[in-house]
Amino acid sequence: MKNIQILVTLKAQVETADFMMDDLATCIDVEDVDLDELISEKDEDVLALLEQFKKIDCTLNMLTEDLRSSLCNEGFDCESYSTWVSELCYDLMRLTGLIETFEEAHKILELYISETIRGYRILTQDGYGTQE
Repeated sequence: MKNIQILVTLKAQVETADFMMDDLATCIDVEDVDLDELISEKDEDVLALLEQFKKIDCTLNMLTEDLRSSLCNEGFDCESYSTWVSELCYDLMRLTGLIETFEEAHKILELYISETIRGYRILTQDGYGTQE
């Protein structure tokens, strides 16, 4: 699979995770419940969010090393993301301290993906007046 295809998949996965985090925040506000409570009750939305983070981590690991390094140069560290996901798998209560970290990381990741896809489209478009 090409890096660009992986980035398109990753973009959709990150958007889904962001939507899930927004939905979770709305649930916390509307139902006046703490994230800790939802985690201890093993709320299905919290567990689904963890699974989405795992999918993103897996997809990040499919990228070539040069693209992963480029991501790191832009402020998104794939290794740190993997560490956060591993911490959640070990202790889901860590989500209370990491949720904002994931939100910020996703902003950086989404910007990088958008710019990279945009650049790819520009480079692969047909030129004006080309003759074959």
